[in-house]
Amino acid sequence: MNDFEYRYVLFVDNAGQALGLTCFYSVTTDIAIFAPGLLRALLNGVRRVFPNFLKLRMLECGTPITITSPPFARCADVTDAEMVSALHDVLHQTARAEGQLLIVVREFHRHGYHWIDSLPNTYINIEWATPDRYLSAMRSYYRSKLLKHLKRNQTAGISHRLVDDFDGLAETLHAQWMIVHESAREFQREVLTPEFYRRFSQDMGAHSKAILFYREETLVGHALLLVDGESPSAGRGSSWISALESMAGASF
Repeated sequence: MNDFEYRYVLFVDNAGQALGLTCFYSVTTDIAIFAPGLLRALLNGVRRVFPNFLKLRMLECGTPITITSPPFARCADVTDAEMVSALHDVLHQTARAEGQLLIVVREFHRHGYHWIDSLPNTYINIEWATPDRYLSAMRSYYRSKLLKHLKRNQTAGISHRLVDDFDGLAETLHAQWMIVHESAREFQREVLTPEFYRRFSQDMGAHSKAILFYREETLVGHALLLVDGESPSAGRGSSWISALESMAGASF
């Protein structure tokens, strides 16, 4: 993804046995990313002359894909406190060596780190065996809205396909991503490059999927999915994907 630079740290004991693993990355970030509208308008004027004003390289620890992921993995006989101390040392050594001014970590605030608000995260527990049961469990107001949107999509000729292999569409999907990215007014940072789409499809195999939305025969949008846990071809994971595929038209 654009200018992300990833590093992986394997913590070992004196015998070379693995004790823990973490990932961190450096990336250019607009530190005024959540500034109010008036201030952003002023910044846009300044950046016509100084394009990188209030944009810094910073270190972030954790994966950029999901904000709820833990910052490290460890063996059972290693404590969180030991991992945090070792991780703190690595991050500060790297920051000093590379001139990084900010370090962002998740899930802990020892060693002088301070809590700040993060981006909101939304998830839904899949408790319904079929889309019809999901629809029946909704409040009448939301059910009527969903049915109205589904009918509108049907009238407009909107359809969808769920696919495992989408690396051949990497350039097209990147172009669609950029339309949304460049229209965003509140948050802009990572850019999903064509190489990201290719590698996501190829390296993750059946665990990576794309919902492709069509108007008649024209591809007009997409959504990416990553299936965690069991293999998508086994047990409940397969049912979850089937249900999601049936409901996908509702999200267009």
